[in-house]
Amino acid sequence: MKKFLLMLVVVSFVFSLAISSWAKEMKVGYADKLRILFEYNKAKQLNDELEKENQNAIKEFDKKAEEIKKIRDEMELLSESAKKEKESVLEQKLKSLDEFRKERQREIGRKYDESIRGISKEIADVCEKYGKDNGYDAIIDTRATLYVPDSLDITDGILKELNK
Repeated sequence: MKKFLLMLVVVSFVFSLAISSWAKEMKVGYADKLRILFEYNKAKQLNDELEKENQNAIKEFDKKAEEIKKIRDEMELLSESAKKEKESVLEQKLKSLDEFRKERQREIGRKYDESIRGISKEIADVCEKYGKDNGYDAIIDTRATLYVPDSLDITDGILKELNK
């Protein structure tokens, strides 16, 4: 039994030495995926386009809300029977405004999701190519680690490739 335990300890020691020497020969780079996403020109362009769409939707929403405000102001001057007639128009406008807001949010969200999926794929492809071209065995997101020395950060190189 003692021989078996001794043999197990020796084999474990040799195995751990082999693994640590293999790990030391691995070339690993680290990149900040979030920074890449925010500094990638295509992602910036997408953000600008969606912001413009959002601003247009806000203007249209405000215009519709102003119409509703006018109806409410008019209602204050009307008799009770005339107010009741206008209430149905007001309710319909409010419902239409809410539907407009929800639809625009869904539309912009859907466009963002589709575009970001494509951009994420491009980033992954460029990271893979960059890793292969520069002899990296692995590229790890810096946010998945506790400490990364600046010398191992390859974010700038990847951004340079993406923004060509």
